[in-house]
Amino acid sequence: MDNKAKGYALTFASSAFIGFSFVANAAAVREIASPVIGPLYVFLAAFIASLLLVAMRKETGHMIGSMKKYRKTVVIIGLLNAVGSISLFFALDAIGPSLTGFFARFSTIFIVILSVLFLGERLGKIEIIGAIIILIGSMSISYSGGPTVAEGMAFALLSAIMLAIVQTLSKKYIEEIRPASLNALRTLFLFLSVLVMVSVTGNLYVPSPATVALLFTAGLSGAFLSAYLRYRAMELIDLSKIALIRAMDPLVIGTYSFFLLGEMLSTTELIGSFIVFAGLMIFMFGNGKSGAIAA
Repeated sequence: MDNKAKGYALTFASSAFIGFSFVANAAAVREIASPVIGPLYVFLAAFIASLLLVAMRKETGHMIGSMKKYRKTVVIIGLLNAVGSISLFFALDAIGPSLTGFFARFSTIFIVILSVLFLGERLGKIEIIGAIIILIGSMSISYSGGPTVAEGMAFALLSAIMLAIVQTLSKKYIEEIRPASLNALRTLFLFLSVLVMVSVTGNLYVPSPATVALLFTAGLSGAFLSAYLRYRAMELIDLSKIALIRAMDPLVIGTYSFFLLGEMLSTTELIGSFIVFAGLMIFMFGNGKSGAIAA
């Protein structure tokens, strides 16, 4: 398997784990009164797991050295990631998962634009056609109508922009800061940011053991494993390609929700799923064909 195929495989695996994380989180929030208490346990689990991985890979020295050498970059990545993640929580609380998921899809567009402008990445003509089809399908899956709330939309778009910048910076420095170390530093900032917010709002409490187990599962599969696999993929393929493949996340989440939570896909979501699949096939098999042009 060549590097490109490995990169695609890692990206698909990353999407699979984020889908499982979403379902575990969705099951847990049914028992949580505060929208910020869940992320506290999610990021705590992810940070602990990331530290253990760093220790297992004997990268503790590298992680500390990277923090010192690239401290400005690490701090910027950590803070922007925290702003993006916290904004996402507020968006979910304000407008719900459907509209939030719809506006979160704009992060794919932002990432592709930033990749072309700052990373020098390019897409072939056929890949661009596949990418457009993927975006149309993923947005149709995520959006199911409902009330529009300006504040929630603003939080969702802010989250999309912040996370797109974070991904671009991460790709730029992935050769200098190893994936395990970068993920550990990222989850540290996320956990500390949410801890400060929980402390300030006075919402700190311990949910039931079953709920904590679900939140830890969400953290291990999403913020830890999915993110780590995405960073590994960044070492092998373009960020724009990763972002476009990850646009299939709503399809993955819908599939998990059907099998694990018994939630049925609507007609619009089913049509969107077929559109995403068709777009992925065009994108994957059209890789590098018809010349490379700026996306």
